[in-house]
Amino acid sequence: MSWIAVLLIGVAVTDLAHSIRPIRIVNECTGAAVAVWAGLVAGLTDPADVLALAVIAGIVVLWGQTVTRAFGRGRAWLPLLVLGAALVAGALTTGWAGTAGGLLGEWLESVQIPALQGLSADRVLLLVGCFLVQLSTGNVVVRLVLAATGTTNPTYGSEPDPEQRLKGGRLLGPMERVFILGLGLAGNLIAASIVIAAKGLLRFPELQSKGEQVRIHRLTEYFLVGSFVSWLVALSSLALLAT
Repeated sequence: MSWIAVLLIGVAVTDLAHSIRPIRIVNECTGAAVAVWAGLVAGLTDPADVLALAVIAGIVVLWGQTVTRAFGRGRAWLPLLVLGAALVAGALTTGWAGTAGGLLGEWLESVQIPALQGLSADRVLLLVGCFLVQLSTGNVVVRLVLAATGTTNPTYGSEPDPEQRLKGGRLLGPMERVFILGLGLAGNLIAASIVIAAKGLLRFPELQSKGEQVRIHRLTEYFLVGSFVSWLVALSSLALLAT
């Protein structure tokens, strides 16, 4: 899983950089460089690993470029295809990946932090990648799916929904996904399911109150699609960590 972990790190760093300050090419190159650096620090220096790191760097750049051009051009499906194909290819070729170690492995052997005791470098790489993906990439994936399915921008007649002007969702989404991931890793899947249910209960009165001004099914669809995609990002990370 080391190649998938490095890919997730590169993609996540690209999206985080873009969320802080969108600069074309620079953010993608930053994500690609961090991915290659993470692989080298983890001791992925065999010929197959070096080739894989070069391919991953290219995929990270391609991801950033397709995401930048996706919105407003009807191409939201393209970056999803790029990321999905890359993850499938990573899963199919995971047997060829080298075992992570290197400087990261040496640091893990010397560190005295209880939570890191007994963890392999491969596991740590994957944990870092899955955690980083929850922060910004999850939001990007949600927006891409909403755009691809045509469920963006529910409106009050001709007026945009005020919810679209609020930025809280960009913070609440990552917090929710990190919370679910943390509870799942701690073995508290029931608590994670309660978090998911609580969100629906909290949003239900809001949806009902807007029903008089906007067709309720459209806003409900927007909420359900966005929420389920966000949850799937966290749950897919849990499934990946469970393998």
